[in-house]
Amino acid sequence: MGHQVVVTRRRASDQEEIRNNIGENVVAMECDVTSAKQTEELVNAVEKDYGPIDTLLYNAGSGVFKTYENLSLDEFEKSFATNATGLLIAAQIICPRMEKRGGG
Repeated sequence: MGHQVVVTRRRASDQEEIRNNIGENVVAMECDVTSAKQTEELVNAVEKDYGPIDTLLYNAGSGVFKTYENLSLDEFEKSFATNATGLLIAAQIICPRMEKRGGG
């Protein structure tokens, strides 16, 4: 039977491609990981539909490949929000739930 895998993406349109690459027990759901509100809503929906989250694998990432002279503050902040702030948001929402059940 295995585990259900939920992949989050800004756009969850590539369901078939995701299943072909990962397997049948996978579903893609939309979420902007830099939004605490969207992340909370996603976690609530996942736990309602599939049960408690046992594992968090944060693999969202954004890269801006420019030298510091050519990198705008806005580009840096957007990348940092995905790479670091999104991780903090996910951990703050998911980990306490896992710890409450003896995991985490």
